[in-house]
Amino acid sequence: MIPQDLANDFVTNVKTTYDTAFQKCERGRNAQLNNLISPHVPTCNRQQNWLKNLSHKQLPPSVSNILSLGQKFNIKPNNQHINSAQIIASLEPEIQKLNANDKTELRQKVANIITNFKHARTKRTTKEQVLLQQMQEAKAFLKENEDILVVNADKGNETVVLSKEQYHSKMMAHLTDANTYLVLNKDPTASIERNVNALLTKWQNEDIMTDEKAKYMRSYTSVCPKIYLQIKTHKEGNPGRPVVSFIDAPTYKLSKMFADILKNVVGKTHRTVRNSREFKRRISKIRLPKGFEMISLDATSLFTNVSKELTIMAINTKWKNISKFTNLPKDEFINGITLIMDNCCFQYDNIFYKQIYGSPMGSPVSPHLADLVLEILQEKVISKLSFHLPYFYRYVDDINTAVPKEKKKEILDMFNKYDHRLQFTMEEERNNNLAFLDIMCIREGQAIKTNWYHKSTWSGRYLNYGSHLPMQYKRNTISILTQKILELADPEYHAENFELLHKTLSENGYPKRFINDMIQQTKAKFNPYKPDENLHKEGKDRYNMAAIPYVSGLFEHLKFEMKKHDIKLVAKADNNLKMSIFSRVKDKTPILQQAGVVYEIPCTCEKRYLGMTGQLLGKRTYQHKHAIETGDEGHSGLCEHAIQTGHKPRWSGVRIVYKENNWKKRAILETIAIKKSNGNNLNKQTESQFLPVAYSNII
Repeated sequence: MIPQDLANDFVTNVKTTYDTAFQKCERGRNAQLNNLISPHVPTCNRQQNWLKNLSHKQLPPSVSNILSLGQKFNIKPNNQHINSAQIIASLEPEIQKLNANDKTELRQKVANIITNFKHARTKRTTKEQVLLQQMQEAKAFLKENEDILVVNADKGNETVVLSKEQYHSKMMAHLTDANTYLVLNKDPTASIERNVNALLTKWQNEDIMTDEKAKYMRSYTSVCPKIYLQIKTHKEGNPGRPVVSFIDAPTYKLSKMFADILKNVVGKTHRTVRNSREFKRRISKIRLPKGFEMISLDATSLFTNVSKELTIMAINTKWKNISKFTNLPKDEFINGITLIMDNCCFQYDNIFYKQIYGSPMGSPVSPHLADLVLEILQEKVISKLSFHLPYFYRYVDDINTAVPKEKKKEILDMFNKYDHRLQFTMEEERNNNLAFLDIMCIREGQAIKTNWYHKSTWSGRYLNYGSHLPMQYKRNTISILTQKILELADPEYHAENFELLHKTLSENGYPKRFINDMIQQTKAKFNPYKPDENLHKEGKDRYNMAAIPYVSGLFEHLKFEMKKHDIKLVAKADNNLKMSIFSRVKDKTPILQQAGVVYEIPCTCEKRYLGMTGQLLGKRTYQHKHAIETGDEGHSGLCEHAIQTGHKPRWSGVRIVYKENNWKKRAILETIAIKKSNGNNLNKQTESQFLPVAYSNII
């Protein structure tokens, strides 16, 4: 006979176990049902402020939906279409660092994982299928409407649709400013490159710069920077903000060198704040005198209004500090800066322009030069004021301070008298509130409280939960936003901010339970007394790193195997909407003016030559031509073939197979390209590195 209490406990335990299992099964079935139903909602969680259509074209609902998700939204690719070549090229440089046995074993595992994945059927949820269909419909719509552009807004993370005519008109509104820009007759890149290299040679000959540094600093593959616009949807008429892509400019390396020097000098004063967190910590300690009100000052178009004269004057003033971080004499330092500022050129619509006033847009050194000028400006202005400032904090060109009510005009006039081009606007507090960066400053008596602030441009669009990226990225999104609330808002405002965060993340597709769990985890880790030791802490990483395109399932398997050998994998969004749908508004660089490529040259006999180069492709093809003309068979397999057979390479058919700036990856991609040609090539075996046999079946 079983005792009654034991029998009751047994029944209770069985019932509890059954109820738990039933509820888990019910939640799973409900989630499956929601996944089947929710994608068929036409807007698919789309928010109205995620997309602004400035064109006169009516966008179909499916097109509006996919465009509203933003350029960073990543679509899941087909298993069969994964980029095996790029994965191998990214992993192999790290694998090559291992010992022989580990290399062989890891390569075989990588090859097996990729092979099995490519042979498996692509699994998509219903939502993923709908998004893929919408992306295809958007592509078709944009192909039919070639006069339409899709770009990102200047601020607020919003998608903008406008016509090419509208975009061109907004661009020309800037470029027709004869006081700032000058139209050039030809591409100035080669001339600027020669001048930069000549200056480096001079420094090298005078023992100001080492041979090694001068060699690194010289450039022979420069291209003219491209200018493009980001649309300001928050301003009347939706003007554009010009942005210059400076990375391959002839003065880029020189600019970067000066930026590395000046970053040790600027931003070190007690008036400079590095970010919102630092501003919050400092402003919370301020007590305002009676009769003072908060104001903010903002420089208008800072870079294009910081003149060369102001810059040189600032360098002379600060030279004692600057000289501690450079071997250059002051005159040569100024010569280098002058060369950069006198040679700011860019291209738009196949026309070349020169910026004739101000610091070069896009140049790495421009923010530091502006900082240098503004530090001197602010000290001169403050020293001449008829009153004492209780505080003065500046972030780049944004200034926050407090002045007597009747002295607001005085401080604005003082700033604007310093230079006729460098002008400032002022914003006054309203109802004791003043926004600065992403903080709302709230004056209560003498104290200043703070709250998390969103500008009118804020769309509330973040990394979408449906974006095909690692779950850790989505956890980080919630953690970063949670920490922002904890760091920037006073405790009395936390509740309203977390309510807004819940709503915003839900609109971005995040499940309620996932949001709650991540917020609680972040709160538990947060240390209000040591804010620098929270999620912003950066520990030393003992891993070697490699970045590969993210494909769920494949990435996790590869990450697991690579981690065994202390190689950390980072996921890239290589199938996002920026690459597939958003418009490319920058001028294209001609094929022969591109460097860091794996290229193909076809022959009249239908065979082809595959090669790689870090030079401009035009220069490399010229070398092939010259070798053929002079009978140099040893130059390359192409030259040997052309000389021995009399066949003619089809120079007009030159094309780029892969573009890769890292020479190790480029060498691997060249070998893969040769292997993929299945012997229909003119290459010698010695012209490419050996491709491990493990990869033979997956390229």
